[in-house]
Amino acid sequence: FNDISEVDDGVSYGDGNIDIHNNAIHNNYDDSIEPDYAWDNYRIWANRLWNAGNHGISFQPIQGGPWYVLRNQITGHTYNSLKFRSGTGARFFVGNTVVAHLAVQNFDRFFHPDGVFANNLWCVYNPKGDSHVGYGGKVDPSGIRLWDYNRYDVSPKKVLRLGGILNLNSLRQIGFEQHGYVIFARRSASNVP
Repeated sequence: FNDISEVDDGVSYGDGNIDIHNNAIHNNYDDSIEPDYAWDNYRIWANRLWNAGNHGISFQPIQGGPWYVLRNQITGHTYNSLKFRSGTGARFFVGNTVVAHLAVQNFDRFFHPDGVFANNLWCVYNPKGDSHVGYGGKVDPSGIRLWDYNRYDVSPKKVLRLGGILNLNSLRQIGFEQHGYVIFARRSASNVP
């Protein structure tokens, strides 16, 4: 229940069994939440994160997991809303709202066995028109517990670039997003700065 601003990272590090919830973290210089090098049971929920100098939430590296990222608002970051570099352990990313102007690099590194990516609203408003969630290498759907029920406000023909361009139909063909949708929220939010 903190209001954190004008610092480098809003919240940094910690070993495991950490709860970060109900905070407003904004206008900081690096990452909003950087649990880098943490181990098991890192729980990040019900936070509002906006206008960080770099990234929203960092996953570099996750050393064991699972990490739970639930019901957060992540908006207006200079680079990526999520930062993925390395690590092992399941990631649960559920019920979040992400509004970004850039696709997330290394998005394939999010998907780890037993991970869940569900019920999120992801809006990408790239002024150059290349609006998709993220890019990276191919992912293997066999180990992912759930990737479904998400809403994407992106280019309809391009939701992700994971070893190639993936639209909603191609995601469904490899077993993901059976209940996901591409929406057009930007029409109703066009006057929001």
